[in-house]
Amino acid sequence: MDLLDPFMTPFRENSDYNRQDERGEAEALYQRQGAIEDFVEGKGQADTLLDMLEEQGIDAAAYADRVHAEVEAVIDSGIVYISNDAGLLIPSGMVL
Repeated sequence: MDLLDPFMTPFRENSDYNRQDERGEAEALYQRQGAIEDFVEGKGQADTLLDMLEEQGIDAAAYADRVHAEVEAVIDSGIVYISNDAGLLIPSGMVL
């Protein structure tokens, strides 16, 4: 598990997407992930991130609730996470 996993958003697939729509969603995803990384690393503001999500059609309140639930699940799992050489958080004893 990576530290950022609970914060990330999915690629929003749609059966009606054409190639241009897919490229647009890929670009939006790239922008979202960058803003999320900046926020988690302390380089960005929560309001900026949540505003971007809303502008891209993602319910910011639902996003915050989902992140909260996922972070709590990681904490409650009792699994000890360590950082590997790539900076990824992985369960203790697991080798990647």
